[in-house]
Amino acid sequence: MTLILGIVCKDAIVLAADSQTTKGAAKHLGTNKISVVEFENGKAAVAESGSILSNVAIELFQKKAKGKKIEDELTIAKTAEAAVREVVAGITQHLNPNPSDIDRQDFLRSGDNYFELMIAYYFDNRPCLYILKSAWAVPFRSGSHFATSGIAGDLANYILQEHTAQDMDKNLAAVIAIKTVKDAIDYVEGCGMPIRVALVHKPYRRRSWTLSGEIGTVGKRVYGEV
Repeated sequence: MTLILGIVCKDAIVLAADSQTTKGAAKHLGTNKISVVEFENGKAAVAESGSILSNVAIELFQKKAKGKKIEDELTIAKTAEAAVREVVAGITQHLNPNPSDIDRQDFLRSGDNYFELMIAYYFDNRPCLYILKSAWAVPFRSGSHFATSGIAGDLANYILQEHTAQDMDKNLAAVIAIKTVKDAIDYVEGCGMPIRVALVHKPYRRRSWTLSGEIGTVGKRVYGEV
């Protein structure tokens, strides 16, 4: 149980999350729910909510991204999708091979199995904020300039709807994100300190370098920094 949120700004994408994990009556504070995923020519940030299986999905996401080149807008989202599908396949392979669709969905939506990933990155200068639900295993793009996930998602949606706007400054958005997570911690059981924030910056061109008289990486495009 947690809260993760993302805000698309004019100059970056802001992700924020609380740091509490809960299993039964046990609570653990200090969990890092925002990770960096490195591709050959750029980076993405991913936040997680729900089942601990999200940790497994992110580890697979990072492994699949290593050495992989970002070639189009869906490269990162589809790599995350492949990781989630692998996790889902792993937890369902022992089940009846012919369960009803309802039984399968109930299993995937149960608290021990269900998780969501929020993926933030840029392709060219286009910001991309995707949600990937484990029960669907299909990434879908946020239809707004912000997105939320987790037990405090409704509260966060209300706050962000009131206090954010398209093309806002990243520094102001980061402050609003921190305040939103703090309100969730204060008023929603299941969220806890500390608050973590990540900023995904726009693509840039890597400066050239000289080695033994040869020029390399002239104008090489890098799809974002976290």
